[in-house]
Amino acid sequence: METTLSTIFVDTNVLFSGVYKDNTSPGEILNLHRDKKIQIVVSQQVLDEVVRNIKRKYSIGLPKLIKFLTTHPPVVQPDPSLPQIKKWLSVINSVDAPILAAAVKAKPKYFVTGDKAHFTPKVAQASRLTILSPKEFIDQFSSV
Repeated sequence: METTLSTIFVDTNVLFSGVYKDNTSPGEILNLHRDKKIQIVVSQQVLDEVVRNIKRKYSIGLPKLIKFLTTHPPVVQPDPSLPQIKKWLSVINSVDAPILAAAVKAKPKYFVTGDKAHFTPKVAQASRLTILSPKEFIDQFSSV
């Protein structure tokens, strides 16, 4: 077990999936954060998106999300500036560029996302982030 907390920046889909179903890799990530074994970092945009998506797609999960955010709040990285976002438009689409910019700014040990279609190895190389799926993160964390 690591002596210092691993800091991971998580995408909206990780928070949503973790709230939606406990016994999944995203659910395990939320539990690791709750148990102070890792530190979750998000941007304000990620928080806004997850609240909006939970309300729209899984409103019954809103109390669970609110409880998680109030009892075990993640570190909230300020949203990146427009120049910081524009820097990434050559490697990722405009919808995901603000998330990538925020993750780079946060300097996490890992960036965890279920969106491997957009957060590709090319994006990982350009950003110098270690981008993992929730399952890849759990597998790696479990082997430490």
